[in-house]
Amino acid sequence: MAPSDKQQPSDQSSELTADRDISDAINAFGKKYETAQEGRPEHDREILKWTKGAGIGVCFYTLLTFALTTLAFCQLQETKHSLVADTRAWVGPYEVSIDAFGPQSKTTNLVLKYKNAGKEPALNFNDSYNDDWTGTVDDSDKLDFTKNCFADDPNGKPSEETCADRINRWLKTNCERKAPYEQRVVYPDFSDTAFKLFTITPDRVSDNKIGFLQGCFIYRSNITGSVDHRSAFCYFEHFVSDNKPHSMRSCPRGNEAN
Repeated sequence: MAPSDKQQPSDQSSELTADRDISDAINAFGKKYETAQEGRPEHDREILKWTKGAGIGVCFYTLLTFALTTLAFCQLQETKHSLVADTRAWVGPYEVSIDAFGPQSKTTNLVLKYKNAGKEPALNFNDSYNDDWTGTVDDSDKLDFTKNCFADDPNGKPSEETCADRINRWLKTNCERKAPYEQRVVYPDFSDTAFKLFTITPDRVSDNKIGFLQGCFIYRSNITGSVDHRSAFCYFEHFVSDNKPHSMRSCPRGNEAN
């Protein structure tokens, strides 16, 4: 037998082995690919879960930072407001009385005491305490400025305007429009007394009459710059017949300050 005839079966066997190796390699790769594809959805879910968690964390951190910044700003504004309130000028009345307020007197005085209780001078100071008027009460035992108290006209006759509306009208037409005065100053702890003549007429004196005094202080303070501060006040008292001094009471409305 020739040598070439002896080697032929061995070559065929080698070729078969190589084919099997290639097939096995292809099959193995296919299985690995299939295994990888089977695990991919779980892998994607893990990535998505981590991404969502990271997004929530970033959002929470952003909101927390915003909240802390807002809180710090509010605290700063509150501190600034407290500093201004503690430093600025504050002018207002502390006692209002009537001397000889009764039907036996032809005239009487309204006595107004006021002071600057703040720490800075009240600059550009102006005042208005000329609004004295009377009101008529339907039932003096149950005084209600919005229901049974009516402002009198110049002749002392009750009108249809309630005392509450009369008080509010004066605030808008007088105090809120009055301008500061450039050459007056009220220093801290300075107090003064002003007298206002209140004319008594028969139509303004009876058991169901009430006397009113409304006024307003206008001023500025160095720490608040060009802001006009206004202290509006309202006091009242029933007419009495003993002709003795009486302290007036603060109205339930008409007292405002900024």
